[in-house]
Amino acid sequence: MSGLLSTPCLEKSKHATLIHHIHISFLLLSSNHSTHLSSLYQQRKQEFRKLIMASKMTAEYEKVFGRFDTNGDGKISLQELSDAMSKLGSVSADELQRTMAEIDTDGDGFIDKVEFATFCEANPGLMKDVAKVFG
Repeated sequence: MSGLLSTPCLEKSKHATLIHHIHISFLLLSSNHSTHLSSLYQQRKQEFRKLIMASKMTAEYEKVFGRFDTNGDGKISLQELSDAMSKLGSVSADELQRTMAEIDTDGDGFIDKVEFATFCEANPGLMKDVAKVFG
């Protein structure tokens, strides 16, 4: 059943539904300046941004993400980042913490695919070099 939920057709349907909700939220916001609607609009806008960034995750970057995410839970922990970075060369604890803080933009202690995709987009040259090592 989970394979069915990840089919491209259903994924496109989820994107269309989200776009529809964003549009409705915008229309309501423009006709009524309530704080609740503004908050709802911002939430939908953030969800849409995450979908856009996740869709930009190329197969190459997806493969690199998988090499970093060694336990396969869909996020990169500090330990997994440390293990991966040690394969790229020696890295200090301070460098590791700075890297995690830079990529983990929501501050939950993990790098998810959206954060990884955002970092890849911002650092294409670096990510090509990383992909060579992990590819």
